[in-house]
Amino acid sequence: MLTDRNQKIVCVVEARMTSSRLPGKTMKKIMGKPMLQLLIERLKRAKTIIAFSLFIKFKDGAYYGSAADDPDVQVDVPIAHIIQWKAIEWLKEKKIKYYEIGWQQFGNQFYDFPSYKELSICFFKRGFGGLSVPLFRGEKFYDVNFMEQVLKKRVDMLVSGPLI
Repeated sequence: MLTDRNQKIVCVVEARMTSSRLPGKTMKKIMGKPMLQLLIERLKRAKTIIAFSLFIKFKDGAYYGSAADDPDVQVDVPIAHIIQWKAIEWLKEKKIKYYEIGWQQFGNQFYDFPSYKELSICFFKRGFGGLSVPLFRGEKFYDVNFMEQVLKKRVDMLVSGPLI
């Protein structure tokens, strides 16, 4: 219970998909919406929460879902960084083998041109260490003219240099 109405709270939600009594319960629908969505909507209305992170735990892995924080709160270290670090400590304590924190982008690729912000976020994520697993993907074009337009634009972007 809060004793000071001005006290601020950081909220972390662990969404376990492997409940022994009701597997997948975080995604079960109540009034047409998944339980997790209802919880997030309710948290958004809270006036004391300054940061929020969602972690999904499934078997021996955990996945970083999303985060947000109040930009008006002035702190020395970004709240999201602290939450990530504490989450990693908790996951290690619980013997979780894998923690997926999202795509890693290293710069312009033939299929992807990340912004400076996206590159900065990836640099932050790599600071936690771990293993980067390559992502292989393909595209199928159904129109030759459209494919040529897209590929020409991408080549031009690569030749013109990085966005940063």
